[in-house]
Amino acid sequence: MTTTGTPSTTCGRPAGTAATDCAGVDAGSWGVRRVRRRHHGHRTELDLWSAPALPNPAAPGDDNNGNTINDVWSANCTCAGVAANFDCAGVSNGTAAVDQCGVCAGGTTGIVPNSTCLDCLGVPNGAAQPGSTCDDNNGNTINDVWSANCTCAGTAANLDCAGVANGTAAVDQCGVCAGGTTGIVPNSTCLDCLGVPNGAAQPGSTCDDNSGNTINDVWSANCTCAGVPANFDCAGVANGTAAVDQCGVCAGGTTGIVPNSTCLDCLGVPNGAAQPGTTCNDNNGNTVNDVWSANCMCAGTPANIDCAGVPNGTAAFDACGICSGGLTGITPNSTCLDCVGVVNGTATIDMCSVCSGGTTGVIPNSTCLDCLGIPNGAAQPGSTCDDNNANTINDVWLANCTCAGVAANFDCAGVANGTAVVDQCGVCAGGTTGIVPNSTCLDCLGVPNGAAQPGSTCDDNNGNTINDVWSANCTCAGVPANFDCDGVSNGTAAVDQCGVCAGGTTGIVPNSTCLDCLGVPNGAAQPGSTCDDNNANTANDAWSANCICVGEQLDCLGIRTERRRDGVR
Repeated sequence: MTTTGTPSTTCGRPAGTAATDCAGVDAGSWGVRRVRRRHHGHRTELDLWSAPALPNPAAPGDDNNGNTINDVWSANCTCAGVAANFDCAGVSNGTAAVDQCGVCAGGTTGIVPNSTCLDCLGVPNGAAQPGSTCDDNNGNTINDVWSANCTCAGTAANLDCAGVANGTAAVDQCGVCAGGTTGIVPNSTCLDCLGVPNGAAQPGSTCDDNSGNTINDVWSANCTCAGVPANFDCAGVANGTAAVDQCGVCAGGTTGIVPNSTCLDCLGVPNGAAQPGTTCNDNNGNTVNDVWSANCMCAGTPANIDCAGVPNGTAAFDACGICSGGLTGITPNSTCLDCVGVVNGTATIDMCSVCSGGTTGVIPNSTCLDCLGIPNGAAQPGSTCDDNNANTINDVWLANCTCAGVAANFDCAGVANGTAVVDQCGVCAGGTTGIVPNSTCLDCLGVPNGAAQPGSTCDDNNGNTINDVWSANCTCAGVPANFDCDGVSNGTAAVDQCGVCAGGTTGIVPNSTCLDCLGVPNGAAQPGSTCDDNNANTANDAWSANCICVGEQLDCLGIRTERRRDGVR
């Protein structure tokens, strides 16, 4: 049996006639192909239409509209595309945008947003531009500005004691910063009452008000020298107690004279009648003509009675003025012998415990003088001394009283055999100096002459700060910073709609990691989901793994070409 098929409206052309594509181009002629088959011993012949190789109506085309993309020929041969949004770089559905710098950045531009106009502090269009003022955190510089490479630096300056660059203020004799811009006259803050800086004439100290009628003169708080009015006694002592006594003599107080003592008679009566040479009674019946002697002894003339009161006795006043001999029991002159037995002699026991002076021929204290001529002094042979020679130590007095020491080696502090030495700081330290070696030039890390000096960079181990430097008191500290999601201080990276840290310095275009096949972040057009390839000759259109919308091809009868009911393929 022979059956002739009929082509569909899109491909139905009589055999032998020419066919054209959607652009009107001749694609060849239709023909008939006869197929012979044998079934259960019978031969079957089947005529099939053979169509020319026409282009797929869904093949790419160009609708000449710059505002569409993915242009294709439709089933009715109309060339049309899908309307598209173009970013600033002209990329359809692109993510590039004009940033704060007025530059098209991000997306496919290769430019990090805002990176073209960051100032020296990383702020887009910020004020910290090269040539503008800044603070280099160095107290020894002035006129700090940002350089062309964004380094903040100033000009070295000499600061006076008031902190004024190249100022004239200085610490005066009072230890005060004066002159210059301080408004303080140098040395004016410590003048004493006589106008001498740090002088002794301070309020409360003694002075002389040149008034003989005052005592206890002192400088007042307003520097007036004044004393307290005083009453003077007869000895001229202010508020003294001396007074003229019954003898007409200034006595008592500071005179050293007992009142009335200069005119007592032999009975102790001031200006009394019992004066030397006047009569008295010695209460001795063996004497006559009793009178007061010059030393106020009342004595009479013995009636042959010796000085001991023994009639016709042998006792007599000796050279010592003592009644001796006779029955007195006192050896005449024995009470006034000096140490060598000379009556009323001048020899005495000196500081050396030696009888010297007088008739001894021995100079007092000469037998126990030390090497400095001091009786029983400490400067004895073998004791320490000072030979006034800086190159010796352990000076002692020799047996001949010569002071001499032993030659010594001196350390840098001038101490004999000392341990002080010049350290890495160039300072004499250790030994008796009181200075710990190398302690005067340690940097902030304790290294002598090290690089960790105030103002130099450091790491404060705080991830939330930048520009860490050592302070004047060796504290390492930085400036607080804002960090973007990529950990860049003051960076512009942020978590996008895909939940990914993008932009900034990440190298990832925001939202680019979760675009669906239509360029929508987290959109539904995922590979494997349905779509429309705009081709009426396909079915079951779906997005492929590389985001191409493609369907299963249908034959002229609308049946998938992979299988047909009659088994013919």
